[in-house]
Amino acid sequence: MKNLVNGNIVSNQVDQTIVNAAYKYSTLKQFSHRALALVVLSIGIASILFVRHKISPALRARNHVEQVIKVALVLYSTIAIAVFITIGIVMSVFYESIRFFRIIPVTDFLFGLKWSPQMPIREDQVG
Repeated sequence: MKNLVNGNIVSNQVDQTIVNAAYKYSTLKQFSHRALALVVLSIGIASILFVRHKISPALRARNHVEQVIKVALVLYSTIAIAVFITIGIVMSVFYESIRFFRIIPVTDFLFGLKWSPQMPIREDQVG
């Protein structure tokens, strides 16, 4: 159906049901684009009216801007901490997997027929 709407049809014979569905899809797609444009335009106009209402000689814009920047910096630092924690977890798993594959060959791990979940990996463990 999407191919019919986009004009990518290779056969000459198309079922009428698909043609009707493609027409309905095309009209709904046009309607959704118009609705999206209307919503964006409405939000823009509402934002302009709100800002014009808020602007006055007594407004201390610097304080508001600094507060927004402070919140943004806290948000960005939280995201950075989450990224570093994720990198730490990945590096820890990578390090342990390297230690594991030094003891057990990759071919034995992937294709081996003997499974022993109780095998000791370190000297202080008991199998």
